[in-house]
Amino acid sequence: MTAGPDAVIDRVTLIVSDLDLAEDDYVRTFGCRVVQRGDIDPALIRVLCIRQARGRRSLLRLGHERIATARCGCRRPPGA
Repeated sequence: MTAGPDAVIDRVTLIVSDLDLAEDDYVRTFGCRVVQRGDIDPALIRVLCIRQARGRRSLLRLGHERIATARCGCRRPPGA
């Protein structure tokens, strides 16, 4: 698949087992800054095909790039 000139990636979403640790790692390692925190929108859970769950999310910035991290109320293996 080849992206055309109008293709834009708005953000990358990562599902993590420990949101606080992931935030800290991105801030310390890459110099990101946390710009938003909140609950995960149920619509996002459906899009990601995750069984019904509740969770938290954070939005980080690295320059103009956005990285969304989320912690869902579902079981994931440690380190996932």
